[in-house]
Amino acid sequence: MLSAAQVEENSRTYLRQAGKILDTHPEKIEIRRNSEWLSKMNFGDALRLARQMTVARMLERDTFSERYKTGEAIYIHEFLYPLMQGWDSVMVEADVERRGHRSDI
Repeated sequence: MLSAAQVEENSRTYLRQAGKILDTHPEKIEIRRNSEWLSKMNFGDALRLARQMTVARMLERDTFSERYKTGEAIYIHEFLYPLMQGWDSVMVEADVERRGHRSDI
């Protein structure tokens, strides 16, 4: 896991990169951090959210289907990452959304 300082530095880097093609002035763009809603979630909230997704549906994703077919280990926390990304999308109600890439899941 990244430290809060690493997350903040990555955020600044992404904003600088986006600024090359987008107007990133505060009056033109809204930047949200998922800590706004995730920090308020407790374990019960996470379980209620997880009830909305099935393992079968997760296994349809290329990320998991090939690994499942070959018998490669898939850990529970790996299922949580796309679930929480989906929740982020619900919470931001964005017209356009850009995410970082996670190569470690």
